[in-house]
Amino acid sequence: MTNRVISLLVFFFAISSNGQELQNLYFDKAWQLCAAENASYTRKIVVKENLHFEGNFTDTNKEGIVITEGNYSNNKKNGNFIYRYENGKEHILGTYQDDMPTGIWEFYFPSGVLKYKIELIDKEFIFLELNDKKGKSQLNKPFLTWEYPYSNGTGIKGKLNLGQKNGKWYLIENGKTIGYQIYKNGKFKKTFETLVKTFTKNRLISNRIFTPLYLTYSELLNTSHGISQLDYPFLKGLPSYGSLGDGVGLKDGEILMNLDSPPLFLGGKDRFKQIVRENIRPTQEMYGHSGKVFIELYINKDGDAYQLRKLRSDDEVLDAEAIRLAKLMVEWKPAILNGQAIESKITIPIALNFKQK
Repeated sequence: MTNRVISLLVFFFAISSNGQELQNLYFDKAWQLCAAENASYTRKIVVKENLHFEGNFTDTNKEGIVITEGNYSNNKKNGNFIYRYENGKEHILGTYQDDMPTGIWEFYFPSGVLKYKIELIDKEFIFLELNDKKGKSQLNKPFLTWEYPYSNGTGIKGKLNLGQKNGKWYLIENGKTIGYQIYKNGKFKKTFETLVKTFTKNRLISNRIFTPLYLTYSELLNTSHGISQLDYPFLKGLPSYGSLGDGVGLKDGEILMNLDSPPLFLGGKDRFKQIVRENIRPTQEMYGHSGKVFIELYINKDGDAYQLRKLRSDDEVLDAEAIRLAKLMVEWKPAILNGQAIESKITIPIALNFKQK
């Protein structure tokens, strides 16, 4: 391991270097923001009011292994970053300046053997080392095909001749060639853009491609189903959920009463009333009738209302309309028991009052 790596950042797990408390962000396997009980990864970081990341951070997996270490300054990646495999072995070591990868980057096989070392200078990357899985140098081989898979069907591919780029270097997105850059003895010559079918001096391949895709996804702070300000009070703009009743849990045919949290409806009672008010469709038969229809909704552990039934009704003439309206109540946060999402059911009264025309 190089001295550069040994001198990487020291990370603080309780208080960040700027004195602000670290928050926990929970991500699912797709790196969407999720509830703690559904998390595959946990990020400890300062999140400012404008949803910007700040200071040192770590990502850990379910086993508690740190897979990412780095630093943000004004929501931009800066300084040294370490990306690890799920087992904790180092995968990528690199440096950023104002969000742009720069300097020396090292990539390792899962075995720990150095795969390649590149230097990122301006808009180019230069190979300093290139090894096979046994650590044997491949740098001086003629016309060696090299590719960097960024994600499924997306990446770059080209040929190295004695360690230097030569010929066409392709940028591929979702399995389709976007264009290619032409090199001669390591020197950039021109770019062919497939869409416009013309040569230019613009470069298609950006060094940003070396940032692992999961980090890019996590920066978007996209939310999975059912996430609200109840999960992240410090994040502005997330939807709020509210209770429409106590509800009961369902597990292995048993009814569970003492829940950590009942199923919660997106927007709570106010949105519930709004949906009824804006979507009510009285028929001629309903005029002159009023009353409550009690609907029982079944909600799975993903927060989806998958079944409903009428329990009782003050006026059967109103039943069909109440059931139709209940089917519109689709956005729920599942019930929680012992920190885990479970199936549940809840009874909601729908009050209807149709005055005579």
